Amino acid sequence: MRSTSFLLLLILVVWVASIHVEGKALPIGVRFCTPHQNGFFALGCSPRYLVCVDGRPTYNACERGVFARGR
Repeated sequence: MRSTSFLLLLILVVWVASIHVEGKALPIGVRFCTPHQNGFFALGCSPRYLVCVDGRPTYNACERGVFARGR
């Protein structure tokens, strides 16, 4: 139960941070998140990554000097 609550809180924090920092929604029609579960997905060797929540992708960027690790 605690891990589920922590995961939901983490997703909420990342979502809010993405809205206020550099997050922007991907164009409608992008189906990347449809076959994937909720989570974070690196976009190659770059500071950019996707957050999938309920099948909806959000494009984000890590802080300067930080890189996302792919799955």
